[in-house]
Amino acid sequence: MKYILIQSNDFKIKEIGKKLEGKGVKLIPINSSPIILPFYIILYLLKYGKPSGIIYRYLNDYPSVVKSAIRTLSEVFGVIIALILNFKIIWICHNIDRESHMHYPFLTKFRRWIFKRFSKKILVTDPLLIKYAKKQFPKQKTKIDYITFGSYPSRNKGDKTQKTVEIIKEFVVYHNNRSDNNLFGFVAGNINWKTSQFSAIPKLIYESGRTKHNLRFIVIGPIGSYLKKYNYELYIKLNSDSNILFLDGYHELNLDQISNYIDFYWRVYLDLSIPATIYESAYYKKPMVTQNIGFLGEAVSAYSLGFIIDSDYTNLSDVLKGISKWNPVGAENFLKTHTWEKTANKFHDIISK
Repeated sequence: MKYILIQSNDFKIKEIGKKLEGKGVKLIPINSSPIILPFYIILYLLKYGKPSGIIYRYLNDYPSVVKSAIRTLSEVFGVIIALILNFKIIWICHNIDRESHMHYPFLTKFRRWIFKRFSKKILVTDPLLIKYAKKQFPKQKTKIDYITFGSYPSRNKGDKTQKTVEIIKEFVVYHNNRSDNNLFGFVAGNINWKTSQFSAIPKLIYESGRTKHNLRFIVIGPIGSYLKKYNYELYIKLNSDSNILFLDGYHELNLDQISNYIDFYWRVYLDLSIPATIYESAYYKKPMVTQNIGFLGEAVSAYSLGFIIDSDYTNLSDVLKGISKWNPVGAENFLKTHTWEKTANKFHDIISK
């Protein structure tokens, strides 16, 4: 059986792997440090023979320059092995303009050059991102293609999730018992330079005071330590504002239940990437609300997945009115054209040529 090695392991890889198995290809994730990836290439080479391809994904580096340099050498070594043995190198470029974590830009620039130079294909994560990739990598235009992800239902449904669901339910019931026209926005995930949605929440709540709606936010994720260091004022605001339920840290989420208590997803990304949350919001038929910054606003508009709030908030009232009337047909069409099967076909086609 043909096999492909892929860096890291997550829900996305498992779903794509299921589809590839039906095509006679095994997708083997390397769920260890990317630094030791070349050793796994050799291990599987001895165990199963030559792979049909290897897929590199995220190129984040480390705060340690030594560790980042070692990872660079490791990637060079992995590329050399692939070139000598003549199997395909595929780079999934999740972030077109820059990596999410980039402590040493000169090393990151070199690493991105390695993969754009020697990859058989550079795959972006949405067809609308191709035009940006061609501008970013003008000499590699013929290598650029796209993949998609697929339906993103909740995977966490155990006992640990129930406590979080109950806390959210209490928050929603509390406000609905005291006022009408409440809208509950949902924000969950990590924080870094590109995730602008957290810092925008206080302003959004303030501006909503000029409308007939009461905005409330459910904010979940391991962001407290970051905010204490870089935005302590926002940390205090998230903890003290009665309009915000802030659950700091990692929480297993049963989105099948949580989706019953939220009205919209709130996300603002500054970079040229598409967040997995867009699939999640489409699956649960909740509008994505964002601003016209980065690529997310373009995707929301093009695929009719929600609403874009103007930078001066002049259309905020219309957006809030539209949330309850939003037609999810765009979300349904999005999930029909963005599937795990499509990505499995792309991988299969690349290694077959």
